[in-house]
Amino acid sequence: PNFRPETQVLVRRDNGSAEPGWTVQSRNADGTYTVRKYDDKTATWNSKNVTTTDLESLNYSSPEFAAQGRAPIRKGQEVYVIHPSGAPERGWRVERSTNGRWWVRRDTLTNKGSQAVAIELKPDQVAHIHEVEGTDAQTGTMPKQKAFEFMRMMRAKVGRNATLTGDEFDSLFDGEMKQSNVGNCYLIAAFNSLKRSPYFEAMMRTSVRKTKDGYAVKFPLGGKDPRGEILISDADIGEHSVDQSTDKYNRKILKPVDASPGWQILEAAFLKLKSGTSNRIDMEGGHSEIALKQMFGDAIAAKVIQPNSYTSLATAGGKEQAIAWLKNFHKGKTIAAVSSVALSPQVVAKAKAEGRSLRADEVQYEVKMSGKNVKLYHSHAYSVENVNRFNTPPTVMIKNPHDTSQVMVFTFEEFAEAFSGYNFADVDFDKLFAS
Repeated sequence: PNFRPETQVLVRRDNGSAEPGWTVQSRNADGTYTVRKYDDKTATWNSKNVTTTDLESLNYSSPEFAAQGRAPIRKGQEVYVIHPSGAPERGWRVERSTNGRWWVRRDTLTNKGSQAVAIELKPDQVAHIHEVEGTDAQTGTMPKQKAFEFMRMMRAKVGRNATLTGDEFDSLFDGEMKQSNVGNCYLIAAFNSLKRSPYFEAMMRTSVRKTKDGYAVKFPLGGKDPRGEILISDADIGEHSVDQSTDKYNRKILKPVDASPGWQILEAAFLKLKSGTSNRIDMEGGHSEIALKQMFGDAIAAKVIQPNSYTSLATAGGKEQAIAWLKNFHKGKTIAAVSSVALSPQVVAKAKAEGRSLRADEVQYEVKMSGKNVKLYHSHAYSVENVNRFNTPPTVMIKNPHDTSQVMVFTFEEFAEAFSGYNFADVDFDKLFAS
């Protein structure tokens, strides 16, 4: 078999037994595979090269993954809730046990503040953190292949409904992104956050398909009840000319996102979904959470927290709420973007009155990042890459749509001082993958 990167595998020991916990890193030119496994005792990753005969696909009913004296779940413990679809959701805390069932609770942030939600579950619907995340809990990464049965379910869904092969998906959605000369930072920020979801491959491989003249994209992404397909041709993803005499930025052409073809296809499909046209000017300006709502439909609940767009969250009194949101951030479920401080209308008016363009020092402002001074763009959307709650101090990783290969790391306090707001979408994957 062809074992793809990030696949969980069994590796044969010298005595012939199968050892779980290994992850494929890469396939080498000589046909061997590089695999790695985390060592709890040394807190390091062990890597080695193995042949295909040394590897075995996971058998989810094998004794290696049977319950081995499961540790008791205790009151006050943070746990994962396993939803009917198999999707694990972190952030729940055990309140009590009644008649063999667990009551768990979590605080959910809304526009009206924090609201408590409590539900009653069967024992097999509650999981320890280590049962889902394994050793990765030490680094703060969200669930990947450790949620074995969930990933099995996802692969089964893709297998039944796939319109792209795994290799086609890899070639279409490979690498990082750079926003072009189109003002759609909100969309590229949303794309970058979306691709970090463990559900992303399943969504794309069941929503995008090749056609005679290009590609077709169905919305909502990954849903079983599409509103219809949007056809994308080579012309849709190519460069588009614009009337330079009427363009306020004096542009001659509008370019697609600088990225692999899949992102250009998705960008063009969103444009047609949003405006019904192929004119890129029609997708300039927007909000990430609205774009995600348009792409996911009823399977998404979008929220915006922005006390004052012209000041930072800390200045506007939103620091504590922002830090609480970061502490409860769920990378597997939450797709988020953040907003920089908006450009002052007075600055724009002054430049216009003086008959000049805005200067670099007017379109950017200085903030602290990891204790150093850096500059952010006013009125710009950035994507949330990850939240590392286990760091000391806890940090949040932010990416600029201008070049998503570059990572900015802020402490929670620095984040609240740097940005004016955040918009996020919680995806209901039970609803999205109901089929």
